[in-house]
Amino acid sequence: MRVGYARVSRRTQRLKPQRDPLLADGCERDFEEKVFSGKSGRKALREALNYCREGHDLVVTRLDRLARSFRELIAANSAAEAAPIYEKLVEDGFRGRFTVARG
Repeated sequence: MRVGYARVSRRTQRLKPQRDPLLADGCERDFEEKVFSGKSGRKALREALNYCREGHDLVVTRLDRLARSFRELIAANSAAEAAPIYEKLVEDGFRGRFTVARG
């Protein structure tokens, strides 16, 4: 199953440019959010990660939609109680194994 995640971080940005490629890639479930502050929690991302099970594809249009920095990506990857899922980047055509936190 493909699970899509889209995020915008500026009030002027729209989710549609991310939503369309996710739908075209066959995402059966999507999670979206508008986060305008670096201090804000990323509720939809947590929901998407909790929804995913082993073997699911977590699909994002760009890696920076999943994590704001390399440090944040590493933190998510090395968190306790991690479970393997797959991440797919639509625009770059990249596919790789990515371990994500469960909570």
